[in-house]
Amino acid sequence: MPREGLYERVGEERFRKLMETLTVPQISTLLCTHHEKDELRARCNACRRAIYRSISQIKEKDRRDQSLSPIDNFELIPEIQRFKDYLGDVAVATRHKWLTYIKRSWELIRESKRPKLIQNQRPLLWDTETIDYILSEVTNLNVASYQWKQALRRLFESMGRFELLKYKKLKARRRDQISPKGSRRVKTYATPKEFQTMLDNCDTEYERLKLKVHVTIKSREGSLPRHRELGASFCNLRWERVLWNDEYYNPPKATIGVFETKTGGGTLWTHCPLDLYWHDLPQQFRAYWESLGCPTEGYVWGEESYEEYKALFHKIMERTGLDLTPHDMRDTGASWLHSLGADNLAIGQYTPGQNAIGFGGVGWENAEIYFQRYGRLTPEAVFKLHAFVHKEIGFNGA
Repeated sequence: MPREGLYERVGEERFRKLMETLTVPQISTLLCTHHEKDELRARCNACRRAIYRSISQIKEKDRRDQSLSPIDNFELIPEIQRFKDYLGDVAVATRHKWLTYIKRSWELIRESKRPKLIQNQRPLLWDTETIDYILSEVTNLNVASYQWKQALRRLFESMGRFELLKYKKLKARRRDQISPKGSRRVKTYATPKEFQTMLDNCDTEYERLKLKVHVTIKSREGSLPRHRELGASFCNLRWERVLWNDEYYNPPKATIGVFETKTGGGTLWTHCPLDLYWHDLPQQFRAYWESLGCPTEGYVWGEESYEEYKALFHKIMERTGLDLTPHDMRDTGASWLHSLGADNLAIGQYTPGQNAIGFGGVGWENAEIYFQRYGRLTPEAVFKLHAFVHKEIGFNGA
C-alpha cells in the first residue's frame, strides 16, 4: 500500500494553499506535533521530510494530469527555458555542456521510434523508463556518463522532480565518477607555505581578506541563484550573521554563520571563529566592515559573483604556478588541522535538525575522513585547539 501523503491527512486543498503561500519551515511550524516551541517545530526533520515528500507527490499528481503536446523546437520548450534560468550563475562552459547533454537526450528519445517515449518527449513527462533508455544510449557515446547524469539531475531538480533524483541509475558510483579536474589531480589543498605565497601575490588587502575568510570558514564557494537568499556559500555571506562579540565563547570572539545546503538537507553553521588561523583576521574583517559604513544587513562581498572570485584564483594561479581551484579552499584549513594531529571530532558539532556549531568552520567534507564524523566539544577544548593551531602553523600576525 502506498504511503499516505501529509497533504492527504490535512486535506489536499488546504495543503496546496499552504504550499503556495508559505515556506517549508513555516508549514512545519503549523503542522508539527513533535515539539512545543515554534523554533523546534520549524526545524523538525520528520515533518520537513513529510512536507517535501507531499510536495513531490502533489507535483507528480499534477504532472500525470497534464496533457503536454510535443514541441519540435528544443529552445522553445518551457521546461528548457526554465532550466536555463535555473542555471543562472553556473559557469558558461558548464551551462553549455549540460544544455548540450539535455538536448541530445531529447533527440535520442525522438529518434528512438518507441511510441511511448516519443509521446512523452517533453522533459516534464520523463520517467524512469525514459532515464533507462537515455543512459543505455549514453554508454555508446564517448562522453563522461557521470557529467551527463549531473545534467539530468539538475534538470529534474529545476522542475521539482525530486523523486527522480533518488533513482539509483542517476547516482554514479564513486569509482565511476570522472573528476573534471583530471584523473591525475590528487592534491586538493594548499600547504601553509603555498598559501602564504598566494597571499603575497594578491594585489590588494581586500583580495587577501577574501582568501583568509574562505579558508577559515570552509564554506562552499558558489553563488547559485537558489542559494542567494539563504546566505548559502562563501559568495553569499551576509552581515546579519556576523557577531563581533559572540558570547558563546569566553572571552567573546568575532564569529560568522553560514548556511550549508548539503548538511542534513540544509543547516546553519554558527559560531565559526574568525581567529582560528590568524589572530588579526577579526580586526581586518572589521576594518573592511567599517569601510563600507558598518552595514547591518546585505551581502558581505556585495554583488560580486562566483565568476569574479574564480577570476581572482586564475590570476593568482598564473602568478604562483599552483594548480588549485576556489573549492580547494574548503579542504585547505581542515588539511592543516589534520596534518597537525588535531582530533577529527574537533572540526564540527552537528546535531540533525538543529543549528551546527562550526568550531573549525563549516563541516561536511574534506580530503580524507574529516567531516564524515561529528562530535561535541566544550568551549574550553576549543580554546586548546586554537592555541594548538596558532602555535604550530605560525600564520598569526603575518
